[in-house]
Amino acid sequence: MPLIRLPPSQTDERTVVEAIRSLLPAEHWAVLLGVGDDAAVLRPQTLPWVITCDSLVEGVHYRPEWSDAATIGFKLAHVNMSDLAAMGAWPAVAFLSVVAPLEGAANYLLDIHQALQVELSKVGATLAGGNFSTSPVGSSFSLTLLGLSDWPVLTRSGARIGDKVYVTGHIGDSGAGLRLLLRGLGQPMDSNDCIVRHLRPQSRLHLSRYLTQYISPTACIDVSDGLAKDGEQIADASNVSLQISLERIPLSRSYCEAMGPFVYPAIAAQAVGLGEDYELLFTVPADTAVPLQIDGIPITHIGEVLPRQEQSVVWLYNGQPTSGETRGWDHFKVSTVPSRFRESAEIDK
Repeated sequence: MPLIRLPPSQTDERTVVEAIRSLLPAEHWAVLLGVGDDAAVLRPQTLPWVITCDSLVEGVHYRPEWSDAATIGFKLAHVNMSDLAAMGAWPAVAFLSVVAPLEGAANYLLDIHQALQVELSKVGATLAGGNFSTSPVGSSFSLTLLGLSDWPVLTRSGARIGDKVYVTGHIGDSGAGLRLLLRGLGQPMDSNDCIVRHLRPQSRLHLSRYLTQYISPTACIDVSDGLAKDGEQIADASNVSLQISLERIPLSRSYCEAMGPFVYPAIAAQAVGLGEDYELLFTVPADTAVPLQIDGIPITHIGEVLPRQEQSVVWLYNGQPTSGETRGWDHFKVSTVPSRFRESAEIDK
């Protein structure tokens, strides 16, 4: 799809809205009335709606020198689709709210909407409305994404004692990519796998569909705040504890090269504390057969579900308890906006 560009003389609000509308399909199975009115009207569905909202904030989730409008649109689509994947839902309709400086905003908005719509259309979803407001400094983007799911949906609260714990893909790649960018060891356009995983993460929607159809996980969460923290969230919601072996954590070669010279168990303990992997962490009954890979994505058995312990997650290394530090991202434990980047940089210390 060729990029749409508006000349400076045609950047009034009405023209921009019409340009955005031209990016969207004329009809969509879930939308009765879309962009152009005060609100959208959706078609009634027999399946339950599953709704998520996630944001990308300048200086917290991205830096403008690393992420152009197309990259922001791509990432915004997938971080939201990842939430739906964790619930076993499939995307249908999205609404985008943008706060950005006025200068150059018209074509910037068009680029973001276009990149976002491209990713949504790949899974049969569409934008159906949104909002734009100017900001004196900085930008932020919030997407509300609605999907449909069979009932009951996947939740964090169904893990049972004796279940096995699995994770998709590799852990830590996004955090390693951020580390490379922070240290000036890579550029946004590099093909380094870790940098790509940080700037343009891929949600696991198709894996989620396979899991719900053939595996039936008892609990599931997307790994957005770090496997350590997200594992705790499954454990706490299910009133159990997870026992996870650090030597089983799937690490990519790119991650190990970026994070050297760490050795086990430190390199794995570091990986489970890094966020924005957007993999799926899930539990299944012990007698459930789980394939080693699905569509080329590895599926790794990393632990078991235990009766509730003092710790939400019990960490092992070669069968022995380890007290190595693991941590995840928490918006309420940082004092300033740039802290996410500073905390990631502490890897170097």
